[in-house]
Amino acid sequence: MEASVGEIIAENIVPYPPGIPLFIAGETIDAKRLRYLLEWVDHGGKLQNEEHVRNGQVLVRK
Repeated sequence: MEASVGEIIAENIVPYPPGIPLFIAGETIDAKRLRYLLEWVDHGGKLQNEEHVRNGQVLVRK
């Protein structure tokens, strides 16, 4: 996932609660929010679209 920093994300990533998007499709992936996302998942946090993140992946645009 660290290789995705600087890439354009192709899907929304929404931790819940609170249900506020961390990444919105079309945004550039930055290291700070990616680090937060990985910590959230490591501590059992829930996500929409979590099947990719749980497998250590995020969808990016080419």
